[in-house]
Amino acid sequence: MLPYLKQNHTSTIINMSSASSDYGVPELASYSASKFAVKGLTEALELELAQYGVRLCEVLPPFIATKMLNTQQKTAKVMTKLGRHLTAEEVITVIEKQVNQPRTHRTVGSLYSMLHCLSSVSPPVINRLFMKVLSR
Repeated sequence: MLPYLKQNHTSTIINMSSASSDYGVPELASYSASKFAVKGLTEALELELAQYGVRLCEVLPPFIATKMLNTQQKTAKVMTKLGRHLTAEEVITVIEKQVNQPRTHRTVGSLYSMLHCLSSVSPPVINRLFMKVLSR
């Protein structure tokens, strides 16, 4: 598929990441790790494929009210504190924005957008403290 995308010169690849790619989330370590990997892959391939006109971007939703999350036997404390107020439809709207106006990282929801901005400018020790408080 990648050879076709390179020949097209106007392709966009949209990866699904998560708010968990900004912070290591206690009780969701493997999930966070996989989303950190998606973010790193997106950033690396964005630079690598730019010469072919291929855009790479990602969507970073926080916890979404879905059947999968609602039927979990155990819920991470951070999920309980931050809540799951967004819907799959809100994520779809953001994906549509990425199709039309791609940005490397696009968040879903105003609360997480604010947290995402703060995480990029605050010292790592503050980010860790924030996650510690949310996971108690």
